[in-house]
Amino acid sequence: MLVSPFAFYRVGALIMVADLARNRHSGVAAQLCGDAHLSNFGVFGSPERNLVFDINDFDETAPGPWKWDVKRLAASLAIAGRENGFSRSSAKVVVLETMRSYREAMTAFAGMRTLEVWYSRLPVKRIFKREFAAGIDPTRVKRTEADIAKSRTKGLLDAVSTQRLHTCRVPEVRANGVSLYYEEHGAGTPIVCIHGTGGSAAIWGDAATELATLGRAIVYDRRGCFRSERPEPYVTNVHEHADDAAALIDALEAAPAIVIGRSYGGQTAIDLALRYADRVRALVLLEASLLSLSDAGMRWAETIKDRVFAAAHIDVGTVAETFLRSVLGDATWEGFPEPAKQMFIANGPAIVAELRGGFLEVGTEKLRTVAQPTLLVAGMDSPPAFAEVTNIMAEAIPEAKIECIEGGHLVNAADPAVLRFVEQMLAAR
Repeated sequence: MLVSPFAFYRVGALIMVADLARNRHSGVAAQLCGDAHLSNFGVFGSPERNLVFDINDFDETAPGPWKWDVKRLAASLAIAGRENGFSRSSAKVVVLETMRSYREAMTAFAGMRTLEVWYSRLPVKRIFKREFAAGIDPTRVKRTEADIAKSRTKGLLDAVSTQRLHTCRVPEVRANGVSLYYEEHGAGTPIVCIHGTGGSAAIWGDAATELATLGRAIVYDRRGCFRSERPEPYVTNVHEHADDAAALIDALEAAPAIVIGRSYGGQTAIDLALRYADRVRALVLLEASLLSLSDAGMRWAETIKDRVFAAAHIDVGTVAETFLRSVLGDATWEGFPEPAKQMFIANGPAIVAELRGGFLEVGTEKLRTVAQPTLLVAGMDSPPAFAEVTNIMAEAIPEAKIECIEGGHLVNAADPAVLRFVEQMLAAR
């Protein structure tokens, strides 16, 4: 407490309450934080692995006049400004701008429904450059962006470090002449997860554990990827992967399953639903890369193919990095833990084979025959091509609904929107 005025202020919540209690107030009470000073605001990880700006420390929470929290925040800004050498006028601007932001946010919340307020958040990635990066050294900005990307993928991909590379063969199932590595988590209604290009069962990370609380989560490495068998020479296409998925479901007696497909795995899930409808109970498409629906999407995909094939011609070990930097961005690639990078690199030949095999060729007329309830999930920070094809699919598939969530193309399968949909499908039995 003796270190500085701000240090004293931080531990003086009760003293401030005693002072404020003598003042008049509006009579509008709320459940207060009780200690809403500047240092209790920060960046925290949400359940969806997004970084959000929020408040913590509720040791002093209590009912009281709503203004008390606001006044404690305003006073802390003034004290912190003084302690950090701000002029009186600069500190005043900081306080007034914060109060303006608070007033505008409360006005916006007043027009929302209860659930809209509940799910409101302030994601760091979306506002970082717009609000926080102005005037900051570009090197520090780039380092911070890499930290943001790394924090988002950390929980998602840490499981990769415990997985062995392509030599692992247990447990496995034979499907269409190849051995597929798979894992099962939980029990009950089957939930089959199909990963995207370059990935594996490990990519689902903690999401598999979350899904296992709802049913029997089955994750597997598609043919040619990570621990599953890779035929030589390796030539493949979406139809072959859908055939494999159907064979896997049959072998594990998992029909009908709720099928979750990410990116290329989303194309596979669509083909599975169209050609093996009795194996699919419902679909969750995490930015299914059905780029054949969009001319602009195909042009974008062709530029990526050109880069990947050029990289493969020189060194297949550079394919994964070339591909993932193009789709996910530089910061996301740099944020992956080293074991995850090694997994992606080992999948280089599979990436090339899948790109050579092309996209699933189905139009909107065919999509109108998808009979299963379908959730389409789009990441707000993804390349525009994915948003476009997701919207096209949402309009074409009869029982489709769409959710836009924070983040990029590596959509979290344990996002609340996904879990709610799965729960609804289970309840509809």
